[in-house]
Amino acid sequence: MSENISERQKELYEKIHEIYKAHYYDKYSMEYRRKYIYDFFLKQRDLNGCKVADLASGAGDNTVEFLKVYPGAIPTGFDISDKACVDYEKTTGFQSYQMDLTQDIIIEEQFDVAIIVGGLHHCVSDLEKTLQNIAKLLKKDGMLMFMEPNADYFLEKIRKKWYKKDTAFFDDLTEHALSYPELKKMTPHLFEEVEVAYRGGPAYFLVLNSAIFRMPKFLKNLYSGLLIKSEKLFNKILPSYFSAYFIVCWRRK
Repeated sequence: MSENISERQKELYEKIHEIYKAHYYDKYSMEYRRKYIYDFFLKQRDLNGCKVADLASGAGDNTVEFLKVYPGAIPTGFDISDKACVDYEKTTGFQSYQMDLTQDIIIEEQFDVAIIVGGLHHCVSDLEKTLQNIAKLLKKDGMLMFMEPNADYFLEKIRKKWYKKDTAFFDDLTEHALSYPELKKMTPHLFEEVEVAYRGGPAYFLVLNSAIFRMPKFLKNLYSGLLIKSEKLFNKILPSYFSAYFIVCWRRK
């Protein structure tokens, strides 16, 4: 896809930045992230003293949570949205840079760890280049940790239709769910797998992704506690085909 096509993601996220912050980083969404996303990331490596690239960083809420556990980490934010970069620096006190990972980038420093929460599937205009760019950002044996929606999910056909119709939140030309086996095929020369897990039941949709369901905050407040608790059971019993997302740790070769 052309550079003009990849710019569509930037325009979309500039438009929905405030709504995104309000729903994806509220009290219950952050509780979900701590229990079912950050728990996986933060067990992989002690981040104290590590240079950490927070990719598709948004306003910096992920970084804030990592710093609570590893206050000696040295984070830097990267996002396609200028608004997000400004908010990142205000929220975290660390530097942030506007970057489109689907385009050629200049690498000025390398990192020990790169973390991306739901950002790769917005880079499908050139996913291979995106992965190559992330590899360039990492030192040898550096770790890439990421979480993405599962394209092998049994309701993927419905999700695709939703992406096409809900143009307020999605641009189906430049984003779609990802297949973990297909991602692995793109990167055998760049990364080796450390750990992968499939997760995601009802709370993934109705708590973490409440914005796309237009859930009123008062209603989200009523059901979120119970759904977040029940998600632990879903994650234990659901096979990959019934799991809405996958979460991964790779090591840079």
